[in-house]
Amino acid sequence: ALATTAPEQDFGPLLPVELWGAELWQSSPVDGTELPELPGPPPRGLIDRPGVQAFLDARGADSVLRELVTAVGHAMAGARPVLLTSGDDAENVWWIGAVCYLLGDHLGRRVTFTTYSHRPGYSRYHLIGVPSDALPPDADTSFQVFDLAAGRTPGGGVHPLAALLADTGVMAAPALWQQAAMFSSGSEQGLDDWLAPVAVAAALLGRRLPPAELDAVAR
Repeated sequence: ALATTAPEQDFGPLLPVELWGAELWQSSPVDGTELPELPGPPPRGLIDRPGVQAFLDARGADSVLRELVTAVGHAMAGARPVLLTSGDDAENVWWIGAVCYLLGDHLGRRVTFTTYSHRPGYSRYHLIGVPSDALPPDADTSFQVFDLAAGRTPGGGVHPLAALLADTGVMAAPALWQQAAMFSSGSEQGLDDWLAPVAVAAALLGRRLPPAELDAVAR
């Protein structure tokens, strides 16, 4: 476990998902119960933007990504948690990384997640990874289910901000969010609040805004 009361200071530019596979994690029991203090930002693990983008490109994941970012945004606002299985347990973390990168520092740092849970009904995360053979039969009643191995998603509408972010991609997302911060009020909480500032930023960076985004900006 890592514990901090000042994540911006202790983690530096790292997002939590970027600590997956880092050398600091212990894989065998230790003798004591005291957590040692770690000097400086922790070392990066296996997840980075180029790796996540390559993962997405290899899967043609644009449509799934729009739905997944929408579902996670809704979960952060109090909707049902997202249950994710991709057929290969090692892939879950790359999907989670994509969501965190696209949501930027303002929202991505607030996403709670686990890459694996054998009892998802007891998990209280926004985004929960499970093995494909551990998907509960009644999962749809309690979760927004993304069974990517079977090509099954919850369906429903895609939030305009999720579509905008998916179109932008994980590599260009930091510049978009940096620009969007200039137009924020500081009170933005979820996808609805951030749509207008991010849309304005995207327009300044050359994006042609569709009607839904123009309406948000006008309001």
